[in-house]
Amino acid sequence: MKAMVTGGLGFIGSNLVDRLIRLGYKVLVVDDLSSGKIEFVNGEAEYVYEDFKSFLACPDKSIDVVFHLAAEARIQPSFEMPLYTCENNSYGSAVVAEFARRSDAKVVYAGSSSFYGGVYLNPYAFAKWQGEEVFKMYSAVYNTSAGIARFFNV
Repeated sequence: MKAMVTGGLGFIGSNLVDRLIRLGYKVLVVDDLSSGKIEFVNGEAEYVYEDFKSFLACPDKSIDVVFHLAAEARIQPSFEMPLYTCENNSYGSAVVAEFARRSDAKVVYAGSSSFYGGVYLNPYAFAKWQGEEVFKMYSAVYNTSAGIARFFNV
């Protein structure tokens, strides 16, 4: 099995990469290092240091599952940069969904517990919720297999 982890150099992503490798997966990590840390590199994984939205433009039939963790992951910056937050968290999810559709890969999407506080309270919560809706639509229309995990305190 081959897994792709977007945002695989963040805290959650790097721990997931380590676990997938221990489970015997081949792992491709796509991370632009905007918030990830190079010291989290696992020597057994393959890394692409690029914005996932441009890297995923081409399908890859060798990917079985995508763990989509890449995002603007904080509420406060979303107030100053709402367009950037929406681009990464909403549009970025559409890019991953389309990649999965073309590649016939399954997706696990990192949603957010901010959903439960209200999706209209800040650009971050809204954009993460929109990402969830993108995957629901791709599942309904294209039969893309996607699951959503809403993280709380990690």
